[in-house]
Amino acid sequence: MDDFLFPKDVTLFKFIEMEMGMRHVAPTLHEMALAMGLKKVSVAIVSRRLARLEEAGLIKRVWGRHRGLVITGRLEKIGFNLVEEQS
Repeated sequence: MDDFLFPKDVTLFKFIEMEMGMRHVAPTLHEMALAMGLKKVSVAIVSRRLARLEEAGLIKRVWGRHRGLVITGRLEKIGFNLVEEQS
């Protein structure tokens, strides 16, 4: 599988790491959307980005749990390709 992450995926991962480090709990989809400058209704975009992070082995989503995210990898330890997003 070719893992690829967009710059905004990396930004989201760093935000999740920071929030979990400070508050010891994963941010909500709404908090992630706000941190990325998205409207509340844009949680679908956050969900797609979370799916890419999960495919890359950086997180695991725990379905059925509120704030159900676990960090399972580090950016420095995975071999990923950073690709530019198209507007």
